[in-house]
Amino acid sequence: MSLFDEDKTLNSILYLSQKAAKGLDLYALVKMIYFADKAHLHQWGRTITGNSYTRMQHGPTPSEAYDMLKSARDEGDWRWDLKKYFAIERNNKVVPKRGPDMSVFSASEVEILDMIYKENAGKTFDQLKRKAHDKAYRSSKVLWMTYEDMAEGDAALIEHIRKSREDNQVLDRC
Repeated sequence: MSLFDEDKTLNSILYLSQKAAKGLDLYALVKMIYFADKAHLHQWGRTITGNSYTRMQHGPTPSEAYDMLKSARDEGDWRWDLKKYFAIERNNKVVPKRGPDMSVFSASEVEILDMIYKENAGKTFDQLKRKAHDKAYRSSKVLWMTYEDMAEGDAALIEHIRKSREDNQVLDRC
């Protein structure tokens, strides 16, 4: 299955936040990453970022992306300094300091990111929260959501996820 991709996560943050003229609300950004990963999983059998998802009170949260964002406002540590890439303003807006490296994305990933931004850019906190409390969120009863949860009962996709996970475990042992 999708393994965490730091470059795609960073560039997803930059790509989505640059689309908003005055920066993108941090909550909206992490929800858009979730929606994009889930949409890409359903359409192409893999996520874009490979983030792990935490089942938090206000909806699924991409754990690694959130850690990256927190580190930019000195609320956590990341492996390297991300402040040269984006800032978090007092109003919780994520403001990019440079453009994304689009070469890390496939055409399908850019298409999904664009679609998700267009669908969600004007939504309020409450609207995003309602949307994020979807079937995947409701079916997960533990802190960490699984990609199987995100498959929302699609048997073929769940089988694909499990097979991909087994294949990755075999490769990890080599």
